[in-house]
Order: sequence, then structure tokens, then C-alpha cells
Amino acid sequence: EVVPGTKWNPARDSRSIITRQPGTVRFEEEGEYQLLYGAARVPRQGERYSGDNYTFCESPGSQAMISLCDGMGCGEQAGQESRQVVELTEGLLEAGFGPRAAFKLVNTVLLLAGAEQHPAALDVSCVDLYTGVLDVMKLGAAPTFVLGQEGAEVLEAGQVPAGILNGAEPVMLSRKLWDGDHVIMVTDGVLDALPGEDKEQAMCQYLESMEFMTPQEMAEQILEFALSFVPGARDDMTVLTAAIWKKE
Repeated sequence: EVVPGTKWNPARDSRSIITRQPGTVRFEEEGEYQLLYGAARVPRQGERYSGDNYTFCESPGSQAMISLCDGMGCGEQAGQESRQVVELTEGLLEAGFGPRAAFKLVNTVLLLAGAEQHPAALDVSCVDLYTGVLDVMKLGAAPTFVLGQEGAEVLEAGQVPAGILNGAEPVMLSRKLWDGDHVIMVTDGVLDALPGEDKEQAMCQYLESMEFMTPQEMAEQILEFALSFVPGARDDMTVLTAAIWKKE
């Protein structure tokens, strides 16, 4: 039953053009929320290529996905490996696999390929654009930060790189997002550059001190903040940001 006033879009796997020929068109309801994204990264000093890779993708009006992969080591080879992991994860989710099933398949592929010698930390954030619920899935990835009106919150998991252990289970975390909340994802090179023993607390304090800005400006500012504590990037450093807004 269609609720009056709601918006619908043709499903990605459905025909989107109506012709004289009979056929079926499947529609999906447009979500109440939308995401804006930002990204900033720098390779380790002395390297031309970053070993980190990321992607933003959305299924029309229903779910948004942000994935970040930190390849083992630095340089072109690490970048190629992390890009393959990101593309495989994105392809499985777009093909209809659930996040947990996609993670298990990615880990199996890494093991079969002998990637235990070159494990990759995989970090995926999925946002339900109907409900605003954030599902975070991690395999050996750095913490994710959520910045809201009440301050910054840390979502973290154990440090088990993908492909390093047979049958390693992804860590799944969930949180409700509200209008204006920001999701910040980083690779460990960013956190390792921060001062003090409690890197997560240092990041939270900085996030809470930031003024309102676009997600792209925020990503650039966070990276600049991390770089200010080191003479040069000692590791690949990547920052992804996403801001959630409720449609008018």
C-alpha cells in the first residue's frame, strides 16, 4: 500500500522506462535521510601511492555505504590489494548480500588467495536512509567516531586484520543517527599520529571543538590536525566523513 505524499524511485535492478510493451517496474520508497560525504588522504612520506582505498555508494533512496580498506604496508602493492578488497565488498553488497555475509565472503577470498601474508583492515559503515540507523562492520579496523549534539562517541572493535585468521568474525556495531550527526572513519595512520596515550580521546576532543563545516572541509581539517603532530606522514593516512540530514 502506497502512503500518500511519499516518494518512490525505480529499483536499481528494475527497468526504469515505461514503453508500449507490457512489463513490470519495481519501485523503492525514497528514504527520509540523505548523506553528504568528504574524504582526505595522504600517502606515507616518500611514497607516491597510498595503500588505503575507499568508496561511497548508495542504492537509490534506501541505503548508503562507506567502505575503507587499509592495505598491509604502504605503496602501490598495498594500494592494489586494498582496492580489490573495497571493490569486492562493494560488489557483494550491491548484488544483494547482507553485510555480515559479504564480510565472511571477503575474508574467505583473502584466505584462499593466500592473503594472510598481506592482511587488510576492512571498515564498512552502512546507513539505512529510511531509519537513520548506522551499522558499522569491522575486520581489524581503527575506531569509527560519531559526532552529535551530545559530543563524540567511539565505536571500536578488536584488532584482527581480514585474512589473518581462518573464520575470523567481523565485529558488528549499530547506532541510531540523528539529523546533523557526522560519521568519521580513519585509518590507523591518522590515530597513531595523535599525541598522548589515549588517541581516541584526543580525536574526540578535537571533533567536539570543531565549528560547523561541510564534510569535505571536516575531512581536510582532521587530516591537517593529525599531520600537525608529526614531521611527515609515517603511514598512509585517510579520513572519511559523512553528515546525515533529514529531508525537508
